[in-house]
Amino acid sequence: MPPARLRLMERRLEGTPVQFSDDPAFREAIERSATSTVDGTPLCVASALDLVKAKLRAARDPGRRRSKRIQDLADAVSLIESQPNLLRELTADERSEIDQA
Repeated sequence: MPPARLRLMERRLEGTPVQFSDDPAFREAIERSATSTVDGTPLCVASALDLVKAKLRAARDPGRRRSKRIQDLADAVSLIESQPNLLRELTADERSEIDQA
């Protein structure tokens, strides 16, 4: 898999899904992340806005399977529906992607 592609490892900590990434595109999101403790382990947790932006980026990636791109877009829309205030923090292009979904 090319280094710029998202690489995830999934683990479950007592039923909590956790994803780890070494994607350089997440560097700024990691710097902005909050630290939460899960089962005694401190983890960096991306903000909802950073997660929406990552999902939109993944939805635009032509190298991903169509079904995965559709799910990424649906995830972004779901996050916006649950936290509508995030919409105003997106760029015009990103809002357009959400509106067209």
